[in-house]
Formats: sequence, structure tokens, C-alpha cells
Amino acid sequence: MERLRRKFEHARSFVPAPVVETSPNAEIGIIGFGSSHWALTETRDQLLDEHKLSTDYLRIRAFPFSPDIADFVRSHKRVYVVEQNRDAQMFSLLKLDLDTDLVPKLRSVRLGLAVLDYRGGKTTLCAGCGHNAISERIIDAMYEMGVHPERVAKLSGIGCSSKSPAYFMARAHSFNSVHGRMPSVATGAVLANRSLMALGVSGDGDTASIGIGQFVHLMRRNLPIIYIIEDNGVYGLTKGQFSATADLGSKLKTGVINELPPIDTCELAISLGATFVGRSFSGDKRQLHTMLKAAIAHRGTVLLDVISPCVTFNDHEGSTKSYKYAKDHDEPLQEINFVPAFEEIAVEYDPGTTFEVTMHDGSRLRLRKLEEDYDPTDKIQAITRLNQAKQKEEMLTGVLYVNTQSPTFLDMLNITDEPLATLPPSAVRPGREVLEQVMAELS
Repeated sequence: MERLRRKFEHARSFVPAPVVETSPNAEIGIIGFGSSHWALTETRDQLLDEHKLSTDYLRIRAFPFSPDIADFVRSHKRVYVVEQNRDAQMFSLLKLDLDTDLVPKLRSVRLGLAVLDYRGGKTTLCAGCGHNAISERIIDAMYEMGVHPERVAKLSGIGCSSKSPAYFMARAHSFNSVHGRMPSVATGAVLANRSLMALGVSGDGDTASIGIGQFVHLMRRNLPIIYIIEDNGVYGLTKGQFSATADLGSKLKTGVINELPPIDTCELAISLGATFVGRSFSGDKRQLHTMLKAAIAHRGTVLLDVISPCVTFNDHEGSTKSYKYAKDHDEPLQEINFVPAFEEIAVEYDPGTTFEVTMHDGSRLRLRKLEEDYDPTDKIQAITRLNQAKQKEEMLTGVLYVNTQSPTFLDMLNITDEPLATLPPSAVRPGREVLEQVMAELS
């Protein structure tokens, strides 16, 4: 037993040290781990803004526990241990690890969110519809990233795709807008309350046909939003006519051939100013799941075009949006690995074969190159490679372009950190003296 104890103590020296965030004069401490990180970041901000309560935060990164944790507990009057696990396993381990005089300072707080808390209503889409697979990946990504459903605003337009938000995250805010007008509603929601995470779900018709005007202006503004196009190349609600993303030469069930060139929403988004652009396939669970988690960590406009076969009108021989065609012509640019900021995972890789992007929150997006010279931060190369893929009749998937340096629309407008929707009348309605001063300056 003594030998095991020595080994355990020796192991402590190899684990990553916890990350500590301090605030002036904080008497309350918070300990978190894993996916609770996001909820704790938001909670600490709320406690400070609404209750003027400063807190210190220690994020555990590995077990066995570091001696730093005992010092953290000792320096605070009370420490709250926050975890997703409903059995409070981390709280129990800390009580066993700490000196008995420190244990009374601990309080257990369990978020208690299970994956079921991220689900929505029962789908009414056709059995086998690719849109349902996308909804499942959204549920998994939001759950694993620890995003509270109540801080998400789901926005959509009209179409089969725009029904999808009803099938995930029932506890989130939701707004089903007019056909093709979701971008303007999303812009208003984000400007009014910047603390919300905007998640827009649209289709190829809602985006590239009736909604193309609004889509264009949304992409150029770099508004913080995750915009998902559930792309099946047809109008599923009106008997399967070609949409604006249908490929030249593709064939309907009726035998009609498409004679018009498609609008490539990814190429358009990159050229206009979107800062995270990717394409995936609803049947590629791993790739889509990883890209969604990276999208959650990004700060700016994310455009994900997801090929999502319509099993009723566009899953036949001759369709370029069918399951078979997508599987046969899928050409991934890279193998994608995403390491959230709250996880410390050491991965050995050859720098010459892997491209790493540090996201806004410290998360890391690792792209293992399948094409030797592809650089996802090079806008010109991304557009060139998309056009090469068209000529070769490839369906290029993966992270096509990412830029973590551009300011968001909120930065450009110098929006206050406090949501505009919560500002008191005294802050948004200038008094007579202010108006008189403005008039005097203009005279």
C-alpha cells in the first residue's frame, strides 16, 4: 500500500497544473472541470455584473489533483465545486484528497445536464432525411461543449431545413422567420443581446434563392453566428424542383436535367468575409461533429454547408446530392481534430503534416493535411481549390477557410459589453442636457 501511495504522489508531478483565474478581493472560489467551463465563465460574468460579486476560478485539468488545489481552497472562505456529473464524483474525490480542515469549505454544485436536456421534439421529416442526422450532431456538440441551452437562440426561415430547430435543444430560444429573412432577424437578436449564441439553420432555397440578398450581407459583416445550410439541392416542400445550389447536369427523378450553374455558398462566403467556412456531409458523423464543436468556439461568422440528401426527391441515380454520389465523390481536405480549451490533451504530430489554429477561447483546431500544401488561412487558395474541385467533379469537404484575426460586427460597432436589451432607460434615452450639447456641437 505504501508503494502505491508513493507512485500516486509521484504521478502528481506529471499532471498539468490547474488554470486559475483571479479577481480582486474575491472571497468565493469556484472549482470546475471539463464541459462545465463554459457555464462557469458565463456565471462568473453574471455574478459580477448583476450582483457585484467577484469570484476566483480554478479549472482542474487532470487527476491526480495538484497541490495547488489545496492552496486555492485554503485561500477562500467558501469554494463551490461545479460539475456535470450528477453523482458529484469530483466533489467526492476532493473530499478524500484534501486535509480534513479544508473539507467544510467545499460546497457541491451539479449542473445535472444530461444529453436528453439538449433534445427537442419528435421529428416530422421523412425517415432517413439527412437533416435529422445534422440535428443529432448539433445535440452532441452542444452537450460536449457544455453550452447551456438557455443561452442559445435558434433561428430559421422556411423549408424542411427550417423545421429542424424544433428537433433539438427545446430549452433554447427559437424564432422561425419569414422565408429567406432569417439573417436580419439573427442580426437584430445578436445586437440586442450579445450574450446569446446565435445558431441559424437554413436550406439551399432559403439561403441561395429567395434569401440570397440577406445571406450576402450577413457574410460580409462577420456577425457572431453559426449559420448551417442543410443543402439537398431541391425544394423538398414543393415537390423537388431544382434549387440554386443544384449542380450543372444533375437530373431530377422526372428526368429533367439542370442547365444552370450552381451558386457555391462556401465560395461566396469566403470571398465576402465569413471567417470560418466549411463543408461536410450529413453521413460523415465524425467530421461534422468535430466541425460543429470548432464552430462553437469560433467568434465571428461560421458558414457550414452540409450536403444533406433528400431521400424523397433527390437520392436517385443522376443526382449529385444523393448519399451514393456524396460517398463516391467526397474529397476531404484534412482529418479534423478539435481540442476544447477545457481539455488538456497532448498529441504528438509532425508539424509538416498538421496545421493548428488557435480559436478565440483558446481551443485548438488541428487539421491533418491530406493535401500537402493546403493552407486553410489562405483565402485565395481556398477559392482556387473549390473551383478546381468543380472541374474534377469532387465534393470538397473539411475546413475550407478560417480566420481568427478579423474583428466581429460587434467590435466594429463598439457595442457595450452589457446586452443592449438589459440597459436601463437612463442609459439608452439621453436627457435634455445631452441633446442640447449635441445640437450645440452641430451648430
